[in-house]
Amino acid sequence: MSALAGIVRFDGGPPDVTTVARMIDCVEHRGRDRRDVRADGAAALAYRWQRTGPTQPVDAQPLFDRQACLALVFDGRIDNRPDLAADLAVLDDDSVSDAALVLTAYRRWGSDMLPRLLGDFALALWDERERRLTLARDPRGVRALSYAVVGDCVAFATEPRQLLRVKGVDGAPNLGFFAERLTGIVSHRSNTIFAGVQRVPAAHVVTATSTAATGIIVGPHWDIDPARELRYADEAQYAEHLLELVERAVAARLRGLERVAVLLSSGLDSASIAGTACRGNPRGSPVEVRAYNLGFPACPDADEEPGARRTAKHLGAPFLSVALRPSIPQDDLERATHLEDTMPGAFGVGEGVLTASMARDGCRVVLSGIGGDEWFSGAYLHTADMIRKGRILAGIRQLWHDGHNPDAFHGVGVLATSCLWALTPEPIKWAVRRARPPADRTPPGFDRAFAASVALVERIAPEPIDTRFSTLAGGAAYRAAMHPHGIYAWEEIARQVSLSGCELSAPLLDRRIAEFAASVPEEQRWSGRHTKRVLRAAMAGIVPDDVRIAQPKRDPGAAVFAQVERAYSAGTLQNLELVDAGMLDRAAVDGMYREMVRLFDNGQNRYKVLAYRLWTFLTGDCVWRTLFGRDARAIG
Repeated sequence: MSALAGIVRFDGGPPDVTTVARMIDCVEHRGRDRRDVRADGAAALAYRWQRTGPTQPVDAQPLFDRQACLALVFDGRIDNRPDLAADLAVLDDDSVSDAALVLTAYRRWGSDMLPRLLGDFALALWDERERRLTLARDPRGVRALSYAVVGDCVAFATEPRQLLRVKGVDGAPNLGFFAERLTGIVSHRSNTIFAGVQRVPAAHVVTATSTAATGIIVGPHWDIDPARELRYADEAQYAEHLLELVERAVAARLRGLERVAVLLSSGLDSASIAGTACRGNPRGSPVEVRAYNLGFPACPDADEEPGARRTAKHLGAPFLSVALRPSIPQDDLERATHLEDTMPGAFGVGEGVLTASMARDGCRVVLSGIGGDEWFSGAYLHTADMIRKGRILAGIRQLWHDGHNPDAFHGVGVLATSCLWALTPEPIKWAVRRARPPADRTPPGFDRAFAASVALVERIAPEPIDTRFSTLAGGAAYRAAMHPHGIYAWEEIARQVSLSGCELSAPLLDRRIAEFAASVPEEQRWSGRHTKRVLRAAMAGIVPDDVRIAQPKRDPGAAVFAQVERAYSAGTLQNLELVDAGMLDRAAVDGMYREMVRLFDNGQNRYKVLAYRLWTFLTGDCVWRTLFGRDARAIG
């Protein structure tokens, strides 16, 4: 695990080493084994590093190449080292770090090296001769990177909080983005909750050649190829191909480790990662796999501990489950204080205890099953694709399965309307929109005047389906998998885990798996009642069949509902500082609560939407009080 920080001056002044030291010291938990701050020319760079395995070579950064006038800090892991080393004619051994390999690649290819890098990474590279600063993140944004422009300087760091240590960075709230986070639909790719701090978007590169508006350019360095289609004559070949990719992705994340933790639920995705890791590490020495679970003993409908325990026993992995303890406002206020940012939408105390247990057990890397839902769940619009191809009866049957899926929030009627709308020609859609009376689309709970002032409706409006793909479902699946909300949610979870000195990693977010998932026929993602069809097939003989074949997932919605009920009974929901700040409407929030209870009592799944939104209001209020509210403390 590591973190980076730095400041580059474009005015010719001396580098600000003192400030950069403060930036790296506020994230000590991200690297206690090595800390270094160095300066040369216009750049001051800092790096923190922590071993994830006892034999891991020291990662000595920042790197300075005075002959080529280059400086680099690199947070990440390169997974295609042999190929890169061969292309660059350098050794692929422990004497060459990933960062050194990246610096060599830049000397050869310049910024064109970025699409060649496989792995999770965030980097900052200063080219003194070209007077160019390059900031880049991996395709799914697994590693975080933010930046701020202050006068004639560009500052950058792993976490936004580090940039608040730079004099002149505007730490006032970005109300529009904060409102997005309160809706649970983060749509902006680069905003943070701080007005003066921006994120480098996932799969993008930010190039700064000066601090003027025209001197900073943001653009993609990688994207899915929508024209690529993978078609096998034998269906078994899809599963074989995916299994090979999953094995490679897991092995890459086990590099240099002796022990690893897996966040294990009762579902397919995390079981796939645990099962693959337990099979061995063909590209390295054996790694001990330990499984961990957050249990909900008071809420059987949400509790995945029994299923996770059975999976761990089947795999022969040591298992620990920590029971959820309902949180109180003070818990979340303390969590917001530690993170100095937004926080995951967890609804109780347990994650911190769980990750602390992993750290005590010697697990510095934590594998997650995140990515399976994103890339292999498919999209409801596969029904529309069937109808568009003339497979009307097959489409109707699929629509029936979709509406009766245990995980579905919507019934057949709503899904049918969505499919018909997707098939409607744009001129007709335009005419329908013109004929409809204007509707109030203000998200529930928000003050209408505030929502209008930050253009909240426009900020969270759904992006159109990507028409570059040959199918509606393919475009919809890509949109969901690469949506900024999922990327931002990952950042929040990874920040939380890092507080215990652990690094969160997700093999199923691997670029190679993403490219595979986007290129297979929709029937490999979703067919009949079964989602993740190709992943289920790939895991035959690796995970227990009851996990591999079972369709329903445990849903924590009831646990969220119970937590919101407790908050309402305690009066917390009725005393939100966000209401006093003019963002939320008290009467509207009360109305949401009453509607949530009504839907829950009537057994309608839609209660979960309101429960999650109300819980987001509660955690968001803690963030607001801590960072921006009446009694907020200054950061820096």
